[in-house]
Amino acid sequence: MFGSLGFMVRDNLCVTARPERLMCRIDPALHDESLKQEGVETVVMKGRPYLGYVFVASTAVNTNAALDRWIDLCLQHNATLPAGKQKTPVARSTSKAG
Repeated sequence: MFGSLGFMVRDNLCVTARPERLMCRIDPALHDESLKQEGVETVVMKGRPYLGYVFVASTAVNTNAALDRWIDLCLQHNATLPAGKQKTPVARSTSKAG
C-alpha cells in the first residue's frame, strides 16, 4: 500500500519502513513538535498533509536509541486507538466452475 514494509499493531497501522525512511503514526498533538527535528517531515498523500503521520529519514534513526524513541512514540499512540477490525480472509476456489 505504501511501497514499504508495514507493521500493524492491534490491527492498526503503526509504522512502515523503507531503506531511506520510516513512516511513523504518532499522536497528532506531537506532530508540530516532531517537525522541529532534523530529518522529519509531514506525510503528504495526493496533495493532502496527514496530521499524526511523519516521515523520519534513516539518518535520523541511525542509533538504536533514536529508533527506539520513534517506535515508542508509535506504540504509545497506537495504544490510544480502538482496536481495528481484522478482516476475514475470503476463501477463493481454485477449481473452475463448469
